[in-house]
Amino acid sequence: LCTPHSRTLCARADDIGGGLFGRTPCRPDGPPYMGTVAICDIQVLVRCRMAERTYENDALRVLWNSTLCIHTGICLKTGEGAFDTERRPWVDLTVADTETIVAAVTACPSGALTYERLDGQPGEQAAVPTTVVPWPNGPLLVRGEIEVSDRHGDVFTAAPRAALCRCGSSSNQPFCDLSHREEGFKDYPRVHAHERSEAASPQDISTTEME
Repeated sequence: LCTPHSRTLCARADDIGGGLFGRTPCRPDGPPYMGTVAICDIQVLVRCRMAERTYENDALRVLWNSTLCIHTGICLKTGEGAFDTERRPWVDLTVADTETIVAAVTACPSGALTYERLDGQPGEQAAVPTTVVPWPNGPLLVRGEIEVSDRHGDVFTAAPRAALCRCGSSSNQPFCDLSHREEGFKDYPRVHAHERSEAASPQDISTTEME
């Protein structure tokens, strides 16, 4: 059931590969969003449920969370055929060896792909220290022991990887949905403004110094 405390999309994703969702408006006069979405009467965006699918063999369980997927294609390039968006199901753990699949999953920047070892080997270890990397003209890529929640404490995800929206245009807040590409988002280089280094109080810092 929807909860008014959540702030992201009610989303239902069909089993289509790698997050290649159809763009369907939530209402006739509404904007297109990724996946099939709905907006509650109270005018807040909410997440109804996690769309997660599981694929496993004797050694490994791979989980795909479509609400986080931004289809970077890294798994397709590095999984040696285990991930194929033209196939149903799109994940086949018999095609490549376990370590190859684990490496491909671990390379997923959004955290949409995770894995569990069923062969007694250790699972993915969260990066230490946790890192936050502003990807050029793109999202914040976070790796480490991560828990993303709203101000009420409702957890959106707890994962070793996440891609967080930086452009402000994502319809899947607080996560990236590649809207920055359509918006032409450009980031600023890291700048230490003179007035910041000389500031004696917060009032001395301009809110428009980067404009």
